[in-house]
Amino acid sequence: MTDTARVPILDFMLVRPPSEVDAEVNRRRYIRDTVLTKAAHGHIDADLQSAESPSAIGRLVYQRVFCLPTEGPETANVERLRNDILGLLTPREPPCQRRHGGTHPEIERIPGVQPLDIADLQRHAFLRIGDTFYLLPDRIADTKAPLARQLTAALPILEAAAAGESPASSFDEEKLLIQIGSLFDGKQLSTVVFDASGYAATFEATKRALFDALYILYVMRRWVDINFEPIMDGLRALHVLEALAIDQLYGAGRAGTLSAQDRIALDSLSGDLPALQNWTGTAVIPGLPLIATGADLEEYLAARPVVHPIFAQLYHYARPFNTIKPLGVGDLKMVNQWLIAYEAGEIADIHNIMKGETKGRTHRRLEKAEETFSSTATTQQETSKDSQSTDRFEVKREAEQVVKTDLNVNANVRAQYDNKVVLVAVGGGFAYNRSATDQQKIAQNFVREVVDKAVTRVQTSSVQQRTTTMLFETEETNNHAFTNTDPASGHISGIYRWVDKRYAAQVFNYGKRMMFEFVLPEPAAFLVESRLRDFEARLDYPQKPQAPQYLSPTLPFVPGDITEAKFNELRLQYDLSALTFPTTSKTIAFVSQDGGGGLFAEKELNREDLPYAKSYTCKLDAEGYVINTLHVSGLVTFKDHTDPPASARDVNLVKLSIDGTTLWYEEHSNLIYNVFGDDYRVQVNPPYLLTRSDVDVVLGFQDIERYDLMLGADLALSPAGLLRWQTAVWNSVAAVQRAAVDTANKELKAGYDADMATYRNRLAEIKATAIHDLIQGQSESYNRDLIMTELRRQCLAMFTKEFDAFSRDDLLTDWETMGTRPVTVGYRRLTVDDAGTETKVDFTSTPRDLDYPVPILDQARDKGRYIQFLEQAFEWGRLGYICYPYFWATPPKWIDLMNRTDDGDPNLTAFLRAGAVKVLVAATPAFDEAVLHFLATREPWKGGPSPVIGDPLYLPLFEELHRQQDDRLGATAEGDPWTFKLPTSLVYLHGSTTELPTVPPPET
Repeated sequence: MTDTARVPILDFMLVRPPSEVDAEVNRRRYIRDTVLTKAAHGHIDADLQSAESPSAIGRLVYQRVFCLPTEGPETANVERLRNDILGLLTPREPPCQRRHGGTHPEIERIPGVQPLDIADLQRHAFLRIGDTFYLLPDRIADTKAPLARQLTAALPILEAAAAGESPASSFDEEKLLIQIGSLFDGKQLSTVVFDASGYAATFEATKRALFDALYILYVMRRWVDINFEPIMDGLRALHVLEALAIDQLYGAGRAGTLSAQDRIALDSLSGDLPALQNWTGTAVIPGLPLIATGADLEEYLAARPVVHPIFAQLYHYARPFNTIKPLGVGDLKMVNQWLIAYEAGEIADIHNIMKGETKGRTHRRLEKAEETFSSTATTQQETSKDSQSTDRFEVKREAEQVVKTDLNVNANVRAQYDNKVVLVAVGGGFAYNRSATDQQKIAQNFVREVVDKAVTRVQTSSVQQRTTTMLFETEETNNHAFTNTDPASGHISGIYRWVDKRYAAQVFNYGKRMMFEFVLPEPAAFLVESRLRDFEARLDYPQKPQAPQYLSPTLPFVPGDITEAKFNELRLQYDLSALTFPTTSKTIAFVSQDGGGGLFAEKELNREDLPYAKSYTCKLDAEGYVINTLHVSGLVTFKDHTDPPASARDVNLVKLSIDGTTLWYEEHSNLIYNVFGDDYRVQVNPPYLLTRSDVDVVLGFQDIERYDLMLGADLALSPAGLLRWQTAVWNSVAAVQRAAVDTANKELKAGYDADMATYRNRLAEIKATAIHDLIQGQSESYNRDLIMTELRRQCLAMFTKEFDAFSRDDLLTDWETMGTRPVTVGYRRLTVDDAGTETKVDFTSTPRDLDYPVPILDQARDKGRYIQFLEQAFEWGRLGYICYPYFWATPPKWIDLMNRTDDGDPNLTAFLRAGAVKVLVAATPAFDEAVLHFLATREPWKGGPSPVIGDPLYLPLFEELHRQQDDRLGATAEGDPWTFKLPTSLVYLHGSTTELPTVPPPET
């Protein structure tokens, strides 16, 4: 690159709304379904709702989307629609297919099913459902269009005419009409396309068949890779034939030979061709003929069919999955500078030498590591000027710095883009009302302002450089002598001047991009959370010390080992005077603690046929013993006797319960009284265990008159009672032993307390860790990549509705693409065997089962299609953003956000503090149509030619963007260039016979 080459110093974008599609352009470049979509109302709903709709696929899609209920997930509904569409096609099966369990090799004929020719699978796109094949109508002949044969033959004729007739004057439309007419048995093309009622029936039927095939293919592309080109070629051929037919009618009108039928046909076209509304038969109509040159024909052949959004979006048409719309079109512009001339500037130095004088100069320089940029410094600079150079890219650097600084001041007007590219844009919601001239003025004024500020900075920097004082520790002696010995010269003044460079700059347009704008909440939320979680995962935090296991008496026996002999032995070693060996059996008498002593008696109760009970509290002091036998003595008198009892109330009974458990129950219905002798015994089965010293004894009767009883019991020591006594003995012995280990336990506690103190100190250190320290970034480039990655993730959430708070509409987030595969791995290790008399060394293999992580191919392929598209469809490397203040978050987060900082990177600080961020992202050139398709359908476009979605917003964007893509080599100059002057550190001797060099014109 030479000094005169154009050097880019600033990239920026001017964001504007897309231009409306001109009516003439709309008619030439786009093919509309005029059979189904009437120009009068511009939509197809009325036609689709009708049972007589000419489009079977259109009516079917409309019914599924609007009229039939949707059930289950979106994929299930789309598959039901797919199955309905397959009903419009002819099912085919191989002739050898056995069906219904038949044994005959011939196919059992099923109505509607045709044999499959396997060669068709090579010629057509097809879908296989089970054993049935469906061939898709991806060829003109498959559509059963009336004019299919003629269209197929006409296409090469039209393409040859468009490719071979480049000069406008050599294009022969008449010749082309004759060639095309021969395909229709010599008929005039106008009669093939039109009749007295408007479009001819065969022409309408052909267009209907081609558009219906296109609609079927457009829906079925979700399951099959389909080439739309043949069907689109057929529609393009119809498009050209229609234009040629209009031209033929136009020519007849000019010649005065227009028939009445043709005039009626023209009148019927007034809604489709506005230029014919004022047809007079002789007047020249603006815009006609439609195809006057080979270029016109080529443009008609490149027209794109327009598909109604309902066929592209299906269920998303009624319920859009995403409401994201493009912000507008960004014109990528660049300011280029080039050198014009070198100019002598201000005086840099003057050397005066008187006549006959010889002047020498010696100077010493000291070098230190400090620089002084103050213009008021009293020191002087000594600079050798024998060899000097200057920087060619200082304006570029300063322009970038100006942009970076200005963007922080006025974020509503400008937004950073790749740190260099600047988007001159209005905020969301602003009404676009500027003309193209105003937009160019905005761009020109913006870049002039930036470049002027950059030049001012360079000039200031140059002045500072000229006043810099540098001291050198290395001594250097320079002898520079000036001698004035010429008698005729007189006194001499040598004047040195600074050399300035004059540059020119101009704005160049390098193409268009589709722009999107988002305002994202708290952009650093996940980054901060991930840093905190990472710190938590890597933190070497202390574990709380375990409480010491204090020593306990280690006795050589357990409580169950204490027998009477063992007890007597222990009594000799320990003080067990409070304990005596329990007797194994004893007899006790029940004594009421409520008065009455051992007699339980009541008289004159008079409880005829009525129950009666009385509770007594008795202190038995026999806890741990069981009652085996009850002793009962005394008298019980009943009111009467009945044998057998007439009812349950006539039963004479007596029972005894202890603490709610019945131990004795007897009936005496045949007696009026009963006497219990002193030897009366009641066996308790099972034996009743006494669990406390005081018990509640309840005597229950029925039909009782009086009772006088004395109670007693035979007791036996239970195993539980014996164990409790043994445990008491053991505890007494253990208590004596415990005193011996108290000192050791105290030492254990002291060590535990010390460990706890260390633990608490470490916890205090961890608690003192500030979040500010944990969220610090690294280098500026690392931080920039980190910010861009986070913004990209959040932009993708807006585009795809993934990675957000609601998982019910996720498509990719939980789509696992990695699985595991069990593998038995053999580890070879060196082993040494020295068990015998001879030591042996060998490698042995040890098998181990591992789960290898491996991809799940089908899911990885399907998910990869989305990932590849979303990563390539947008210019993520040129993401532009502006951070908005903390107060756009909810108030509880203000303090946290406000105090986040990064000590080394102000950009990361702004990102961490942001309560919201505005992001501007551009679609990658050549991906504009695919991005619009994804926003409408949530389906990545698989590539290849495609029709255009006829959305009122998308169509203008498509028209503007697909015609002009990013071209860094073919920029268009905008406006007039302007010049600016840039000082350098070079000097020039005034009056020198060597002039400053001239600069050649810039390279293109």
